Amino acid sequence: MIKSAIVAVGSEIFTGSIVDTNSAYLAKRLNEIGVNVETIMPVPDDLEKMVRHFERCLSECDILITTGGLGPTFDDLTAEAIAKAVGVELEFNETAYRHIEGLLLKRGVSIKESHKRQALLPKDAHLLPNSKGTAMGFVCQKGKSFSISLPGIPYEMKPMFEDYAIPFI
Repeated sequence: MIKSAIVAVGSEIFTGSIVDTNSAYLAKRLNEIGVNVETIMPVPDDLEKMVRHFERCLSECDILITTGGLGPTFDDLTAEAIAKAVGVELEFNETAYRHIEGLLLKRGVSIKESHKRQALLPKDAHLLPNSKGTAMGFVCQKGKSFSISLPGIPYEMKPMFEDYAIPFI
């Protein structure tokens, strides 16, 4: 049986500013497709804590699924933490940047430096398209384990999980 871990990223979970509905959704869907959920945990926007949690999950499970922390703000650290946890560098991903640029231009939003930062992804990451927002999801591998990073916004996360993560799993 495939073992998985779900990690919800965001300090706002700890302050009660948001309720983590993503983990419940993911756990239900994973169990429906025969994937055993071993761990569900929130983690704050703290790079060292994220890396430590991600490394532990990747060592204990076949699949780590993260939600949140993929946006353009300074505390969106999931891509950097995953890169460190799997032992690769961040690199500017041109495909992700073109997606961000195209979506923002269509919405009449000017590109900021923070948006470019959002295209810094783990080297050799496999991208998961986002038809609803700027944050591309991605898959990385460490040994025999995989990380699947999804946006935290439920209306972006759910279709990405259904359309791309489930077929990958």
